[in-house]
Amino acid sequence: MARSEVTSISSASEERVVALDVHYRFLFKLALLTGAATLVLIALGGTVRATGAGLACPDWPLCEGRVIPRVSQGTTIEFAHRLAATAVGSLALGMGLYSLRIRRAAPHVFYPAVAAGILVIGQVILGAAVIFARLPAYLVTAHLGMATAFAATVVLIAAFSYVRLHEAASTANSSGRATGFTLLACVMTYALLLVGSYVGSSGSSLACADWPLCNGSLIPAAGWREWIGFIHRLMAIAMAASVLCAYRVAIASRMSRQVRALLLGASVLTLVEIMVGALNPILKVAPAVVVAHLVVAMVIWMLLTGAAALLIASPRAEATGTP
Repeated sequence: MARSEVTSISSASEERVVALDVHYRFLFKLALLTGAATLVLIALGGTVRATGAGLACPDWPLCEGRVIPRVSQGTTIEFAHRLAATAVGSLALGMGLYSLRIRRAAPHVFYPAVAAGILVIGQVILGAAVIFARLPAYLVTAHLGMATAFAATVVLIAAFSYVRLHEAASTANSSGRATGFTLLACVMTYALLLVGSYVGSSGSSLACADWPLCNGSLIPAAGWREWIGFIHRLMAIAMAASVLCAYRVAIASRMSRQVRALLLGASVLTLVEIMVGALNPILKVAPAVVVAHLVVAMVIWMLLTGAAALLIASPRAEATGTP
């Protein structure tokens, strides 16, 4: 092969890499924007639940039969939640459509984007079902569970795009141990979010009316509401332990500074979350505390998902010879 042909092929390859980097950079920024909008949406959803505004708009997709409802505290909160959901859904569908351009070159970004689009559609259907069924606890919990899964897909898109943009710099090495502990922390956090949502939506938030005991007892002796609140507290302890262990293993395994920073943030916020959770019985489930409790938990989830994604997408330390 002539030198000119080799040079031409090399130049074409470099142009494709540069073009792909442009796509990755755009998707990374779009995923960050979508993640921030998702947090706002979840905060508004928590406000809807905490203020009892879930049925302020008793119909769907209209509100009180109107495109723009009459102004009142409940309808304003619920309508703002629906507008935020529309914005997040539009961003997610935009990511999915844009990722079609690089579906063959970047399947690791394309498939999470497709999953995000599917989850958005499912979330719209589930949100309507919540309204028509008059807020049953199991549907409210499923609604948050799907929103949490959607947040994870957005984080995956951001993390995988970041890794590909910084591949040459070897931004991270992973180890099986660090990845395993981080994934365990993700599972524990997801389960805790679901149980916490059920506690709130089933009217069990004050079943254990004091803290750290449950109505003055170490172990509750009454009905199922007390027990589910008690189980939620036990799960919070287990989740905190799993997050702290993941951070400790990441340090011991000499994981990248990006992974350690994400896990450190999750660890610090986990301690904050426990303190915020303790305020719920003390302040009798004040709306501001309920919303803060939910938002902090969601940020922890996104940080853990980001750390896990970086570890999964990065080369193994054993394979690269690094400690």
